[in-house]
Amino acid sequence: MKFYHLVFVVILAASLAPLRSSAQGLFAGTEESLQNCLEGFSNCRDLALNPQQKTIVQDIKRQQNLVNCLYAFSDCEQQQLNAAERNEVAGSRHQRNLQNCLDGMGECNLKSLTNLERQEMAELATARNLEACLSASEDCDLAKLSLDQKKQAASAKQESNLENCLENSGECDRAELSVNERKQVVTGEHVNDIQNCLEGSAGCDASHLSVQERQAVAAATSQLSGRAPSASGASQGPALPHPHKTAASRNSLHFQG
Repeated sequence: MKFYHLVFVVILAASLAPLRSSAQGLFAGTEESLQNCLEGFSNCRDLALNPQQKTIVQDIKRQQNLVNCLYAFSDCEQQQLNAAERNEVAGSRHQRNLQNCLDGMGECNLKSLTNLERQEMAELATARNLEACLSASEDCDLAKLSLDQKKQAASAKQESNLENCLENSGECDRAELSVNERKQVVTGEHVNDIQNCLEGSAGCDASHLSVQERQAVAAATSQLSGRAPSASGASQGPALPHPHKTAASRNSLHFQG
C-alpha cells in the first residue's frame, strides 16, 4: 500500500508540472494575484482570471483535493470528488484500514474487512503472539497457543533463563534450572571467578578457589608482574580453566564437587 501511494504521488507531481508551467505562462503580467490562486491563498481574485486560467486553477485544486482525500487529510472535500475519484479514495481507505489491522496499530475496523482479510489478520496475530512467547516477551498470551506451541514456548523460556544465568545478565531464576543446568552455572561462575582473580579485578573472591587454584593464580600473577615464582612451588599448581569460555562452551562443562 505504501508503495502504491508513493507511485501515485510521483505520477500526480508529474501531471501537475505541465499545468503549473502552463499556468505560469498565462499568468504573466498579473503574476502575484494569480499565483495566489494557484497556491490557494485567501487573497486570490477569481474575477481577474480568464476562463482558461480558471480551468487550470480548478484542475490543480481538484488534484490537490484528491490527494487530501486519499491520505485522509482534514481538508478533504468529498463533495468535490467525481465517481471514479470516490472509488479510488474508498480503495485507499480500505487498504489503510487493512494495514492498520495487520500491524495492530491505529484504528482498525474489522467490519470493513473481507472474510479472507480477517483470516489473514488472525493468522498474523497468531504468528506474532507465538514469536512473543518464544522470545519470552511480556506480550505473550499463552492461552492463545496450541499445546505444541506451549511446549515450544516453555522450552524457549528455559533456554533463555539458562543463558541469562550463564552470562549473569537479565533475569536468572535458578529455581527453574535442572540439576545439570545448576552444575553448569556453578562451573561457569567458578571459571569467571578465576578470571577475575587473574585480572586482579574487584569481582575476585579467592575464598571460592581451592588451595591449588590460589597457588596457580599467585604464580600466574607473579609471572605477569615480572616476579620470580615463590620457592613453595606454587607455579607447579594445576592448569586453570580457560578464562574466556563462552556460554556455549560452558554448557559442556561438568560439575566437579
